[in-house]
Amino acid sequence: MIQMQTKLVVADNTGAKEVAMIRRLGQRTRIAHVGDIIVVAVKSSTPDAAVKKGTVAKAVVVRTKAPIRRADGSYIFHFVNVVDDIEMKMTHVIRGEDHIMNTPKHIQLFEAFGVTPPVFAHMPLILNQDGSKMSKRDVGAALGTYPEEGFLPEGVMNFLALLGWSPKDDTEIFSPQELIERFSLEAVNHSAAKFDITKCRWVNQQHIIALPAEEFALRARPFCLKAGLPDSPILDAAIATVQTKVQTLAEVPDKIRFFFELGMDPEAVSKVQPEALELLFKLADRLEQEPEWDGHELIGVLKAFAKENGVKMGAVMFPARVALTGLSGGPDLSSVFSLLGREETVRRIRSFSLD
Repeated sequence: MIQMQTKLVVADNTGAKEVAMIRRLGQRTRIAHVGDIIVVAVKSSTPDAAVKKGTVAKAVVVRTKAPIRRADGSYIFHFVNVVDDIEMKMTHVIRGEDHIMNTPKHIQLFEAFGVTPPVFAHMPLILNQDGSKMSKRDVGAALGTYPEEGFLPEGVMNFLALLGWSPKDDTEIFSPQELIERFSLEAVNHSAAKFDITKCRWVNQQHIIALPAEEFALRARPFCLKAGLPDSPILDAAIATVQTKVQTLAEVPDKIRFFFELGMDPEAVSKVQPEALELLFKLADRLEQEPEWDGHELIGVLKAFAKENGVKMGAVMFPARVALTGLSGGPDLSSVFSLLGREETVRRIRSFSLD
């Protein structure tokens, strides 16, 4: 325990050999710990020392005979933080403005170890939407959950860079390389930023859309297999149909599940008018007779079918979509036709029309 009049051995190059603590700076407590700045009186020094006996000076506690762990086993923050930065040869430390009061302590610890301190910069804090300080338990605070939820690393990096930093124009989407080239500490905002998970998802979606189709399928495939979808020959093609319709990779399995197992959304089914069932039965016969099976060409067939039956295109397209996917929205029907094939398409439409 270090308190008033505790004798301390000096570990710097001033020539002072022993000091006694007078008081601790900062907080109203008589006890000092590793990392604390204290006021001391020099008790002894070498003959040629820059400081003499009786000199009053400030010092920082760098080590003690007592353990540097707390009762729960965790290490004292100030000490291990500096040691870690030294070991990792950190040149810049960028952290929240709530650490501003710690920085003088850390600088003195670096100097006590004989190491040039890194450059310190402090960012404004990230707040919740209600203006409260963001904690580790709040939505979006745990970085480890982002990969599990299907966020792309480059999407999260892009979003986080915009919290507290401004590119000075309307640009919002950046690749990692573009961020490296454009980011500067001078452009960091002084006011706190509010975390918006909706905006985070939107930024991630823009990065998903920008991926090459093959890369998107490669990244989404593990989520699909984990969700129980079969490793089918059409899996990658099915994934590609929803690239512009998802905000995270974790959304993909439910969007394409109908390709492999058809379920019906009751709300979507309720929107299909009774008179549409007769149209669907006739449409199944029409599609079954088509000489060529090409998804894009089949959209033209639906348009012609609607015109022949004196109804608008939507009166055919929507019931057909529900019959084929069980949903009211989803991939383009041309892609659905192509991937399901003639036999499954006709079977699903005919089955729905007869239920």
